[in-house]
Amino acid sequence: MTIFNYENLKEDINFPCFIEENIIKLDKDECYKQLIFEYDNKYYEVVAELELSRHDDYDYYFSTVCQGKVICQEVEKLEVNVQVWKSKQSMVELEEQLKKMRKSITKELSNMSIPELGNIIVQFGNKHKGKTVKQVYSEDKEFIVWTKNNPPVYNVFNKFVYEKEKSRLAMIIYMESIEYLNFQGA
Repeated sequence: MTIFNYENLKEDINFPCFIEENIIKLDKDECYKQLIFEYDNKYYEVVAELELSRHDDYDYYFSTVCQGKVICQEVEKLEVNVQVWKSKQSMVELEEQLKKMRKSITKELSNMSIPELGNIIVQFGNKHKGKTVKQVYSEDKEFIVWTKNNPPVYNVFNKFVYEKEKSRLAMIIYMESIEYLNFQGA
């Protein structure tokens, strides 16, 4: 077991910024998650027992519940190939849900100002998760172009997919808006 100071991790690596978040189990009022983060070129796993109503309030969890301690263990990444089998009809229905979700998100984001878009936190990826859209645009515009041209394929539809897509689409709309304004000479 390794124990880190929560405040130190926040300062050093902008913790909590997880490479991976996996729900292990849901109970009546609790959500058990496996949280993976990288620190000093090593990977660590936290198994968190979170209140269901605060399942993504990591500041509360680590500062209050864990009393400022991040208890974890060093882990290694294991690559596996998993196949998921779904009926053609369920895949068609999933694609329709995702299409509607993307349209709804795009409409919501289109009503936001450029600074509001720039302040959205990226919710996916190893390299930029936890950064603002504006930071990613400033540091790695090619990443935004890549993610625009390579939309992810999902086999489920849930809140996490929604949050990932919202930040992905925010990056694209932010980049296109800034470039349009630059083209117009604004």
